[in-house]
Amino acid sequence: MLLAFFCVSCGSKPAPDLSAKRPAQASRTAYPSANTSAQTTAVAAQSQAKTEARAVLVPAPAEKPKEPIPHEAVVTIPNAQRILFAAASPSSEQILVLAQMSNDTYGASFFVVRLDDKKVEAVMEGTNAEYADAPVWSPDGATVYFVFDNGNFQSPGSEYGHGLFAWNRSTGKVTQILKDSIGGLALSSDGKLAAFWDYTTGDKLTVYNLQTKQVVRAWAGQVHSEDDLVLSDLAFTPDGKSMLARLYTPKEAPVMRFDIASGKISPFTKDVQSFVTIGENVYLLQFVPVPATMPEHPHKLMTWTMGNMEPVTLVEDFLYEQLTGSSANPWLVARRAQNYGAGLAIYDTKTGQIQTAGEGCGTAVVTTSGKVLYTFGGELIADPAVCSGNPRRQD
Repeated sequence: MLLAFFCVSCGSKPAPDLSAKRPAQASRTAYPSANTSAQTTAVAAQSQAKTEARAVLVPAPAEKPKEPIPHEAVVTIPNAQRILFAAASPSSEQILVLAQMSNDTYGASFFVVRLDDKKVEAVMEGTNAEYADAPVWSPDGATVYFVFDNGNFQSPGSEYGHGLFAWNRSTGKVTQILKDSIGGLALSSDGKLAAFWDYTTGDKLTVYNLQTKQVVRAWAGQVHSEDDLVLSDLAFTPDGKSMLARLYTPKEAPVMRFDIASGKISPFTKDVQSFVTIGENVYLLQFVPVPATMPEHPHKLMTWTMGNMEPVTLVEDFLYEQLTGSSANPWLVARRAQNYGAGLAIYDTKTGQIQTAGEGCGTAVVTTSGKVLYTFGGELIADPAVCSGNPRRQD
């Protein structure tokens, strides 16, 4: 909005402070014409003791919405509104996708995308889209593990509608591993252990052996949620001997270290928004404080290596909110920070190079051959320039 100030009279009454309520705006002063200069001068002299500012609000032209950029999708998920997560296989040109199919809370479905022939196959339909977790591939690319929750806990047979599931790449078969209601999911680098929050057994941080089908260690009493805020950030340390979990406290946003063998809990670091383990390193987004409270404070991409006491800074002013990646893939994907309009960043952990894309894309994925694909609505696209436009809606 354009704001113009006109001086009506002069005096001791202060002008109202509009800057506290509106952004800084341009001002204009009305000057007398030559024909009325004498009269105006007299009026100004008589009313010098009083001053008052009046504002005239002139609506600015409406901002024109962004036009969709013409493009050709690599793959389209039929009838999908948007892709929530995409996880690339470490051994083949396949991607496991979680897509939102409707506005219903439980309207998300898992699909496998085969890039060689561009086929899309449904894996499981009707899971929770509001508190969804990313699927995780086993290191050999033979299995995908994912959390499923259809919201049905009452009717007979409902125990098969939630829990930890596995999809076998060779057979296409889906197997239920656990029937508990769980959230968050991490896999050790050797593929033997899974970690998650088990709500059915009392909201415990749980480490589960996928080979023996037994709980290895569980920790109760860890506060990782408050009201509608649910923190499910989990990662194994590179050696697989400890778990890292982000807990909820209003001031520190700490990540704690849980030793699997002894059960000992110790502080790891604080002021963390997101983290992921890739290869021999843990990568963290560290903010002081977290961006939800004061977004103007520093954002840093940090890394921690086994044997070091503290994480070290890789990138200053890294305006992103969520990290994704896997041990078998050297690329780190930072998802967009909605408070900053920063879009996406793909960080090569080997070279330190960064690729960016506009905020029109939700996330990105890098395949085993090094092909970078971006999620654009319900599509996977290859051209990052398209991310600067608006996704095409599918009815």
